[in-house]
Amino acid sequence: MALTGACPGTVLVQVASGISSGLPVLAGGILGGILWSRFGYCAKCAPTTPASQKGPTGSKKELTLYDPARMSSAQAVLLFEIVCLSVIITASYLLPDPYGSKRLNPVLGGLLIGGAQAASLILTRGPIGVSTAYERLGDYICRFTGLSPCNNSTWPSPSPLVFALGMLVGTWSLSNALGMTPAMETTQISVARATVGGVALIIGARTAGGCTSGHGISGMAALSKASFATVGAMFAGGMGLSGLLRLFK
Repeated sequence: MALTGACPGTVLVQVASGISSGLPVLAGGILGGILWSRFGYCAKCAPTTPASQKGPTGSKKELTLYDPARMSSAQAVLLFEIVCLSVIITASYLLPDPYGSKRLNPVLGGLLIGGAQAASLILTRGPIGVSTAYERLGDYICRFTGLSPCNNSTWPSPSPLVFALGMLVGTWSLSNALGMTPAMETTQISVARATVGGVALIIGARTAGGCTSGHGISGMAALSKASFATVGAMFAGGMGLSGLLRLFK
């Protein structure tokens, strides 16, 4: 993300809204999906034994933050909402005038994203997540070209691809309906950097089992320990690489 200025989800928005760096990032993401489908097969299909799903005492693994804390889900959600509200108030106080486009208040934008998560759960019975679409497209391409290591005759569901296509169509439609011009790009990203970054985006997201939407929105909303760890690693990696990029400018 530090290389491209995008994540697997926002790059679709960038492409549909006309941001120039979006296309090479998307191309790199598709290549990353092909590479993951072809060479990450062993990692994603490793068998899970019943023992690996249990803790040392034989009980079910504690996958959420509130399990080891012996809290109820309602108590944990309330505490998490208080923390989030505190962050919003602090950020609004320290930076009352947000940088960039002011088309929509960021708090309202966040609530709309939460509403999209609710709509996904109601309509599809599944949480929001985008990086699976790249892997699924890679699966299809590998099968058509004979590169797939999978001999299973059952083709995977196209649902993730339909979801990604819906993001493209929705962004394009909204941009045109409101007459929105593309946001100004403050940093010029070369095609090579955007493509390499796109590959890294998808391989990293599939290694982690999700991207910023899968872990950052869906996983953190479910208070998943793995999602909090992944999002923390995203920030740490992004800050570290951004610091290195500034050194070599």
